[in-house]
Amino acid sequence: MNDEDKIELAFLRFHSDNPKVYEEVRDISLEISRSGKEFYGMKAVFEVVRYHRTIKTNDPNFKLNNNYTALYSRMLMEREPELAGFFKIRQRGVTECS
Repeated sequence: MNDEDKIELAFLRFHSDNPKVYEEVRDISLEISRSGKEFYGMKAVFEVVRYHRTIKTNDPNFKLNNNYTALYSRMLMEREPELAGFFKIRQRGVTECS
């Protein structure tokens, strides 16, 4: 199993355990898109989520891994038609997640 496979498996576990993160990332991304931006960076969206989680939760173990930005970008663009093409992505060596 290569590093990309390990990251994808960890992401899928994280996503399953933390469905509210997807919802928050989606909502922020949609808000930015609807404000007129054609493209945006998932890492910036992650920083907003980190900020919100810092003030909304007392869970000291919550961590949002930067390795997941590309996977959330792909997932959002696949699941949310309004966000198709919103994030610039690079080619990956593993199959897309869904």
